[in-house]
Amino acid sequence: MKKLVFPFIVACALGALSACSSDIDRVKSDRKVIDPEDVGLLTRLDKYIQKAFAQKYNVSIDYRYDDKLTDRRYRLAPVKEEKAVEFLNLIDFVFFDTYKEAAPEGYAQRHTVKYVNLFGSSGYSLDRRMAGAAPQGMIWMYNINELDTSVARIEKIRDLAERYIDYEVWERVEEEVKKQDEKAKADTGTGLTDEQKQALRERLTRGYTAEEHEATKYDKRIKKLTIGQEYQMRESYISTLFHESAHTLHEERAYPPEFDKLSALDYQKQDAFSYWYRKGLKSLHAGFVSDYASTDADEDFAELFATYVLRTDEEWAELLKSANEKIRPDAKYTGKEIILQKLSIMKQYIRDEYSTDLDAIRQKALEKLYKIPYMDFTQYPTGY
Repeated sequence: MKKLVFPFIVACALGALSACSSDIDRVKSDRKVIDPEDVGLLTRLDKYIQKAFAQKYNVSIDYRYDDKLTDRRYRLAPVKEEKAVEFLNLIDFVFFDTYKEAAPEGYAQRHTVKYVNLFGSSGYSLDRRMAGAAPQGMIWMYNINELDTSVARIEKIRDLAERYIDYEVWERVEEEVKKQDEKAKADTGTGLTDEQKQALRERLTRGYTAEEHEATKYDKRIKKLTIGQEYQMRESYISTLFHESAHTLHEERAYPPEFDKLSALDYQKQDAFSYWYRKGLKSLHAGFVSDYASTDADEDFAELFATYVLRTDEEWAELLKSANEKIRPDAKYTGKEIILQKLSIMKQYIRDEYSTDLDAIRQKALEKLYKIPYMDFTQYPTGY
């Protein structure tokens, strides 16, 4: 299970862990997690959750603050209705629809998540800030009130793209003007006149700007900026759900023992976060996609699943490049080689045991991420 911790001193460090062995965590296709309710007593948000999630995916989602369902060590705030709607719209599109469209029929109901509780704030204590937790089969999603899908609206991304283009074109123009001026000095003994420089700047600016707006190149820039703008959204909200859905797979049918044998000597249990910093080592070089993945084989499996599914080709290649070293001189493989071996085992396991193509899930998830800028998640869907 994934518990995200953000100490005040090290804002991006991850912290304390929750066990994944509780029986309630086990996925049972015949277990219903929802109880029939009198529809007349439900609020609009209740009806949305009941119809779009409980009935459709057999998942219980609770947005009402309940002290009994919180960790009392942390100060938490209730979620605002409008932010709950925004979050639910987002995960319905990126998470549930991905499985519905890319996995076999029934997969989304059986191998996603069962209990989700929404909280408005992070969990604050004297020394840390919690971003989420997953105790006893539930998923506690914190800081929902800070979700802002508008940061990735296409209008903002295009505006950002134009600013980058303007700056990059200016740099290229000035470099070329300088080059042409120096060439003129070498050939004639005098450089370009001010009028010649200005004319050259205008001509080059038109040409370079047209190059940057060529359809394929511009689309690639928009996609890259989209992923960048969605980073917090992806890491704080979407990744946790894919991570937890991966646990449902190995909890029902064990993955091959070859998977955890690859890193058996490097799992750090409760010391997973501090070990690598303390030793001055990188968990990537030991074959882990994150420090958290080095907790144990199950967390390694879930982290690799979520990381692979939600990383673009460029991001994945960069991760592998950073992992292309050995954790110790006598190690048999580099971190990159270990990660790729684990991924190969995972893909075959999911294909054999669940008749599902991990690459198809990844492709669909990335398609969804690229479409986020063109959508409005702030309103109730039609019919609710």
